[in-house]
Amino acid sequence: CRRGRRPRRPPRGGGGAAGADLFGLTGLPAAEDTFGVAMFRQMAIPAPLAMLIIFLLMFIFFRKVLLVVSPMIVAVASTLVAMGLLIGLGHTVHIMSSMIPIFIMPIAVEDSVHILSQFFERYRKYGDPRRAILAVMDELFTSMLYTSLTTVAGFASLALTPIPPVQTFGVLVAVGVAAAWALTVTVVPAYAALIPARRLEKFGAAGGGEGPRGDLLTRPLLALGRFTFRRAGLILAATAAVVLLSARGITLLRVNDNPTRWFRSGHPIRVAARVLNRHFGGTYMAYLVLDAGEAPPDPAALSAALEKALPAAGGGAGILEAARGAAAEKAASARTQAQLVDAVDEWAAGEMEKADQGRRAAWQSLLDALSEERARADIFKRPEMLRYIEGLEAFINGSPFVGKTNSAATLVKHVHRELRSGADADFTVPATARMAAECYLQAQGGHDPQDVWKLVSPDSRKANVWVQLRSGDNRDMEGVVAAVDRFLEDHRPPVPVEHRWAGLTYVNVVWQDRMVSGMMSSLAGSFAMVFLMMAFLFRSFLWGALPMIPLSITIASTYACLLYPSP
Repeated sequence: CRRGRRPRRPPRGGGGAAGADLFGLTGLPAAEDTFGVAMFRQMAIPAPLAMLIIFLLMFIFFRKVLLVVSPMIVAVASTLVAMGLLIGLGHTVHIMSSMIPIFIMPIAVEDSVHILSQFFERYRKYGDPRRAILAVMDELFTSMLYTSLTTVAGFASLALTPIPPVQTFGVLVAVGVAAAWALTVTVVPAYAALIPARRLEKFGAAGGGEGPRGDLLTRPLLALGRFTFRRAGLILAATAAVVLLSARGITLLRVNDNPTRWFRSGHPIRVAARVLNRHFGGTYMAYLVLDAGEAPPDPAALSAALEKALPAAGGGAGILEAARGAAAEKAASARTQAQLVDAVDEWAAGEMEKADQGRRAAWQSLLDALSEERARADIFKRPEMLRYIEGLEAFINGSPFVGKTNSAATLVKHVHRELRSGADADFTVPATARMAAECYLQAQGGHDPQDVWKLVSPDSRKANVWVQLRSGDNRDMEGVVAAVDRFLEDHRPPVPVEHRWAGLTYVNVVWQDRMVSGMMSSLAGSFAMVFLMMAFLFRSFLWGALPMIPLSITIASTYACLLYPSP
């Protein structure tokens, strides 16, 4: 949304507006493009910033830049492995894949922190970097392996989702975590073992393995441990209350999305959306496609239609009988009803040339009837189908979420009015298929002849109803879809048609549905894999279930917090 420049003074003689104009750009394509650009820009800041924060925290903990460098090498190298694999496999960098570094970097240093922490605790005891790091790795190797495997399993489970970008994200983060573990257990110990002892002077915890009790981190942890031991019942009761509140909150969750709402309320995209949706038909587009398919050749139906149109008197009986025979013969080589009508029409034109003057009028009547049937073979030239679309549009426009619709029926009515009188009384669907075909032909003479094919296919067997919504919420789009489905079920069209939805607003509904169902299956899969790993590690299903309790409570409380309204 951008304001036009205000002139310094009104033009002489008047006639100029002194106020500023307001230009708005909104809609789902604009919102998603703006969000994507912002994400890429932000990823250039958080990833280096995360590295800086991790570096500073580790420096505060271990007070040796020389040691802190090795985890940073692991984080950068594992990120390069994942992103290099992404590009090497031919994937593009999109919104999901741009977040891979910010996920890998913090996870990549976790095992390094464990190693350096134990190295800090044990170095004074051994006095030799090589012996100290060997003792640390002997103690931590198994636990680091299992924690890394559970993390890899959690992200790899995203491959179960039916959305390729999410699958790519999950698999590559899993690869990055696996690479981080491999680098951690090789590079970090080798790096620490090669550090000269003189460079580690005054490094390590005093007391040969027990950290200083007066340390800023140690004292709060010891106090927390004492409180946990003495108030176990209170902690369990509070945990149970959190579980109950979370369970209640999860039942109140509503699955919904609207890319325009990804921005703060004062963002130009949001401002333009509010203004334009208040004053115009709607900025969120969806398309309802009606498809009649290919009608097989039906010589009996063609003969019946010709009988109604061509009187038997005046030699018409013989012509009708000949037309029936021609229809039966031509049906063998025709693939569709339209091709059959074209073949019979070509035959009739040739027969008319050979007929005597007295029978030419009857043959001309037959050709006129075939011309009408040819137009009717194109389903969405039929007046009854155009009137059906007109009624469907009226129903859709009755939705509180829809501001306007447009269709082939609307186009034909506009052209029909202009061809007749220009009066509102002629803003109607033509009486015959031939007149509707003429309206399509006249519309092609407009500024862009291709505009007609945006509403109806060239063979007139598919029609497109444009639906402009004033709300981009997925729940509102779902409501419109459900209402249209009920209408089509209760009001059958004159000719059977299939219908399907398209457009970004509907695509977001499909994306949301697949994302939610995919994430549920992914969550269940990762939960099962982590549980089995814990049970295998502790050799007991009961002890394996114990670590899953805090994990489950954390997930439940996180989802319950989604009840807080977004800005």
